[in-house]
Amino acid sequence: MNARPDLDLTRTAPRPGARRLRKVMIGKRAVFTAGLQPSFWNDAYHIALTARLPAFVGGLAAAFLLVNFGFALLYAVDPQGIANSRGAFENLLYFSMETITTVGYGEFYPQTRYAHLVVGTEVFAGLFFTATMLGLIFARMSRPRARLVFARGLAVGPYEGGRTLFARVANARLNILSSATARLWVLLSETTAEGQKFRRYVELRLVRAENPAFALSWTILHPIDAASPLFGRSAEDLEREDALFLLTITGHDDTSGQTVEARESYLPDDIRWNHRFVDILSTPVAGHTVLDYARFHETEPLAAAAASRP
Repeated sequence: MNARPDLDLTRTAPRPGARRLRKVMIGKRAVFTAGLQPSFWNDAYHIALTARLPAFVGGLAAAFLLVNFGFALLYAVDPQGIANSRGAFENLLYFSMETITTVGYGEFYPQTRYAHLVVGTEVFAGLFFTATMLGLIFARMSRPRARLVFARGLAVGPYEGGRTLFARVANARLNILSSATARLWVLLSETTAEGQKFRRYVELRLVRAENPAFALSWTILHPIDAASPLFGRSAEDLEREDALFLLTITGHDDTSGQTVEARESYLPDDIRWNHRFVDILSTPVAGHTVLDYARFHETEPLAAAAASRP
């Protein structure tokens, strides 16, 4: 792939005329896009839902102060419009906060026609502002989230007489996900007969893709047979092809009554060849099963190590 002279991936010293890049994370893989103009207003709702909590709260606080500051400037046009304000901008700002939240303490009140018009406008705007803030807060809190823990890596080892790719996931919320479904893809680079290179997702067939009641741990298996896109590919091949594995889990949360989804991605470096996940299931007392999540991410090498090629 030839380097584009008008793209600056370092962002350290952009050249004149360099096009602005936007970083998009596809799993653990970073992709830079160019040629699209970001639009805050078109994406404001999405940004509000996906921002981290400190940024979200800070954004609401900044918007609240900005709106009240603007109305305080309007009140300042008429120094005699607000009783007992003594012409102090700070008092006008406090009066604006009390007005937009409909919390009036009686010390400040409008006493001119202009001030009454501004107050009426602010009260009307406050209805929309408060509804918007509450709507965003509710939208963030009401989104169903699955609390799933994915193993930090994948493992490749023998299973039922053949080579198999292992993935492991656990339900950390200790409730039940009904009708849980697992899907596993690999993103590979391919070249057409015409020499055109492109990347596409290939879904990997799973031994068992459904779990009727996912409550604890689930080991997901993909047989690396002749029908598998991983067949014949070594660890070096996957690294050279810039492969990316994407695992998604979807299920019905019995607690919230909603469908939840979680996903995790893995790079070729995350695969432990000729390994298997350690057994975390034990029965120390008859009738009592124990799962040791402290060893959930651990793998162990196989006694008879084979070559890394499937």
